Amino acid sequence: MRIFQEIKNMSHDYCVPPKRRTEIEILAAAWREALRIPTTCQAPDMIGVLENEMPRLFGDFALVVKDDYQMDGAEGYTEFDPPCVVLSATSYQSAANFEGRGRWTAAHELGHLVLHKSAVPLDRAPIRYSKMKELPAFASAEWQANAFAAAFLMPEALVRDFFEISEIMTFFAVSRSAAENRVKNLGLSEQRPIPPQVRAAISNLHNMTGIPKPAR
Repeated sequence: MRIFQEIKNMSHDYCVPPKRRTEIEILAAAWREALRIPTTCQAPDMIGVLENEMPRLFGDFALVVKDDYQMDGAEGYTEFDPPCVVLSATSYQSAANFEGRGRWTAAHELGHLVLHKSAVPLDRAPIRYSKMKELPAFASAEWQANAFAAAFLMPEALVRDFFEISEIMTFFAVSRSAAENRVKNLGLSEQRPIPPQVRAAISNLHNMTGIPKPAR
């Protein structure tokens, strides 16, 4: 049964058990460990994860690649019976080339697979949600899958070593929008802070050389 389908920038949302971002961060870290991704790895091979590591954990799991014309405009989708992630040929090649768009699609679909077997359409959602035009983020399958992809591809502990969007894009092999959203959601600043001891050393150097001091 096909549950989740990503169509360009649009998707069909489903109601899922509520999860906070912090809970999803913990789950993403646990799945990285289960999939044998080193804690220091900044850009795991998403195709290798889906083709090699997932079948090791789930013998009946499969990564399926379909020609773009067979996907009805979708970049990827997830099935549960049997467990399966389907990627368009374009998304597969993008992920294989360590391009941000394809890697995000692969991680997003992995998030659906490990988080959302109990998802239901909005019209079958609990009554507190069923009359809403859209789901609150914490109960939205799409929001949760995006939060999972961000945490899986850009673990907080590693992202905090970087302070420039371009660095995050390069080292984690993600798109600019993904990097910017991650920095924003973690409450980080793109401006690189200068530790006091470094500022003091710079000040001393400028005093010795006569170079104007940096603005405080």
